[in-house]
Amino acid sequence: MFLESDTRMQVGRAQESKIKPDDNSRSLGKRPVPSMKPFFPDEDIREMISGLEKILRSGKLTLGSYTSKFEEEFAKYIGTKHAISANSGTSTLEMIYRSLGIEGSEVITPTNTHIATSNAVIFAGGKPVLADIEPDTLCIDVDDAFSKVTKKTKAIVVVHLAGLIHPKIHELQRRCKKEDLILIEDAAHAHGATINGRKAGSLSEAGSFSFYPAKVVTSVEGGMITTNNDTISELSRQMRNHGSDSHGLQVRLGYNWRMSELHSLVGLVQLGRIEEIVKKKNEIASVYNNELKDNRLIKILKVPPYIRHSYYKYPVTLERGLNISKIQETLKHEYLVDSGTVYYPPCHLQPVYRSMFPELKGKLPVSEDVLARTISLPIYAGMDTSDAIYVARSLAETIQSVR
Repeated sequence: MFLESDTRMQVGRAQESKIKPDDNSRSLGKRPVPSMKPFFPDEDIREMISGLEKILRSGKLTLGSYTSKFEEEFAKYIGTKHAISANSGTSTLEMIYRSLGIEGSEVITPTNTHIATSNAVIFAGGKPVLADIEPDTLCIDVDDAFSKVTKKTKAIVVVHLAGLIHPKIHELQRRCKKEDLILIEDAAHAHGATINGRKAGSLSEAGSFSFYPAKVVTSVEGGMITTNNDTISELSRQMRNHGSDSHGLQVRLGYNWRMSELHSLVGLVQLGRIEEIVKKKNEIASVYNNELKDNRLIKILKVPPYIRHSYYKYPVTLERGLNISKIQETLKHEYLVDSGTVYYPPCHLQPVYRSMFPELKGKLPVSEDVLARTISLPIYAGMDTSDAIYVARSLAETIQSVR
């Protein structure tokens, strides 16, 4: 799935790069490039300010018209019957798990994700079973996941890592159906991503989105469930509002997981920009692809033509033997370029899980190897072509300088 073959070149071999010695990043002018930045054009800021005034004057600060409209438009955009807002993506995951009754059951999740994916299983009374990843996609290894299915397994969570819908999503659908398992999408990275025209969040029993500031679109903080399942919709709406039904009666235990009108306003305006944002991110990714494709020390993702990546992040895997920490430090301090990971350490190596699941260390070898060598380059809608060229050439120069 990568542009480069799986056969790794030795670090000591000469780097084959398109960058000439006299054609370096400094010719583009050193400039700070953050790892992410929300996209708020002036006209959108004005719309938010106007909406804020309307909300404050209305006195309706939560579960009002902006929240209803945001849910309605998000469901329409994703292509599902329901969209249920909440205060975070973590909350939406727990609502999905609780609505599906996973208490006492096992849920298989990838180790390469934000720990919230599996934490929410624990909070909902279940047990997360962590699976390894595929090196070519950084998404859950389908065969490893199904090898861990037991009589207690109730669901499998697929995380569309960095905005790439798992290319094997249809295989996951078929095998889950055959095993009588529920498939859930953690689409926190994948707003606007598509496969054969269908959007992330519409490919399973329920999808979970996050609107954290770094995400493809943001509501500052917040989350959304997408589903065609009436029961998930009803129970989630109750859970987010202290277990209240439509008459205001507390019919079950619940939480204060509501999304405010102010957050819904920001999310609604951002949703109106989503196609532009995804398009701009893909343009930046194309520049990176072109700049880095011939560098034998850098492995980049190849996206199948039937998938539209939403590029929450742009991950690259570096050759074994390179000093990743030194590379990231040099990028930051010498070139003013921020970079990140997706994710390292993986869940099973985080301190809390190492104490809870000590047996997993060394048992998910692809994650432990590949993620330790993978960094994410800046990618956001406000970048231009020269920013992307500068980042790519700064990375190439840095690798050469620290070898």
